[in-house]
Amino acid sequence: MRRSDAEGRPADAEGAEQAPAAAPAADPAHPGNGAAGLGLLERAFERLAQAEAELERARAERDEALRRAELERRLVLADEALLDTLASGGDLASLREGIRRALGRPVRIVDMTVRYDVRDEATEVGDDERPLIALSGRTGGPVSSVREGAAGADDGAAYHVMAARRDDEVVGAVLVDGELDAADSVVLRRCARMLATFVSAQGRARGDLALRRKELLEQVLAPPVGGLSETTLRRLAEHGIAPGRPFRILVGDGSPAVLREIDHRFELDFGGALLRAVIGEQLIALVNERNFAQLRELFDAPGARAWGGLLIGHSPELARMSIVPLELELVQRVVGAARATAGPRQSTLVSLESYGALGAFLNSISLEPTKLAIRETLGPLLDYDERHGTELMATAGAYLDLGRSAARVAHRLHVHENTVRQRIDRIARLLGPDWAEGQAGLDHHIMLAAHRLLG
Repeated sequence: MRRSDAEGRPADAEGAEQAPAAAPAADPAHPGNGAAGLGLLERAFERLAQAEAELERARAERDEALRRAELERRLVLADEALLDTLASGGDLASLREGIRRALGRPVRIVDMTVRYDVRDEATEVGDDERPLIALSGRTGGPVSSVREGAAGADDGAAYHVMAARRDDEVVGAVLVDGELDAADSVVLRRCARMLATFVSAQGRARGDLALRRKELLEQVLAPPVGGLSETTLRRLAEHGIAPGRPFRILVGDGSPAVLREIDHRFELDFGGALLRAVIGEQLIALVNERNFAQLRELFDAPGARAWGGLLIGHSPELARMSIVPLELELVQRVVGAARATAGPRQSTLVSLESYGALGAFLNSISLEPTKLAIRETLGPLLDYDERHGTELMATAGAYLDLGRSAARVAHRLHVHENTVRQRIDRIARLLGPDWAEGQAGLDHHIMLAAHRLLG
């Protein structure tokens, strides 16, 4: 018996009519909706591209931050190079080491306010580099070039020069090998600024020390009535000049440029230990015997360099500070005599000993009696020159020095030969007709030479 539903229809009758299936919901993500799915994928790719772009920007910002941090670190190293050098009282070598750390490569630094540094080749500058330094000084930026190899050919090694300027003056330069990127150039500029500051600070420090040395030396050369104070004596001892220790007076004579050069050399070799100052266009110094021995090697050693017309007169060993003013005057006379005569100078150093037997004689006697003897012998010539502004003393000395040749005297004194003859006639009337002959000639010759040295 077949079952039927409530309406009496068979429940599972074969062939019975089925109800139609429900249509799928309108879901844009449904695979069946192609256009909508494609749009969804495009938006997903766009979001992915945006995320990748954001990631790339983040990476770029991170890299830029790292570059800025690295640049800042190197700039701090450049600043610290200056601060550490000044704090420790260091020199160019100390500053160069700090700048090397900032630049990350070997470097040369040059102080253009001094002519040379005999103890450090890394501070020298070549003739081919000077124009580059000048160009960098004008442009305010690094200048690059290529080093020359053998026979003037470029060897392909690039290098850069950055001038260190104080206002508009080039006071130094930083030189580095190799190529530079933008960060290297920024650091190089900062290093040049540090060098300029260091050179300026050194100049001020040297100036302050030089002023104090000059003040001390002037006290010794013109002591107060009561003599030098204990404080002054202690300051002298700091320069190696102490009671009971022999010392000498030095007088350097030359052009201002040569005196600056030799003062720089003294600074390198002795620092502030050598008591010296430029006084009256001459470099005056007091040196103990140990330092004088070193100076003698510098100026008198075989193969010693020429110093551009520099003369350095020196006294014999001295022991008392009270005689320094008189001995200084004598050394200055020796230098003046050496400058005025073609001989007997054989080296940069001159002294009374340079003048043979006469010098040795004058070096061992009291000066005042000798000056009195000069006045007694040559008084008429001295008085005439003082009254009339003539040069009879110089003419008489040259006449006896040059074998009584009027022509040679005229050449030495740069006057006409007739002028010399007129002067010789005047001298003969003042001293006597035989003034240049025999014993009288010898006496006059000795006293004229002594006057040239002693005044």
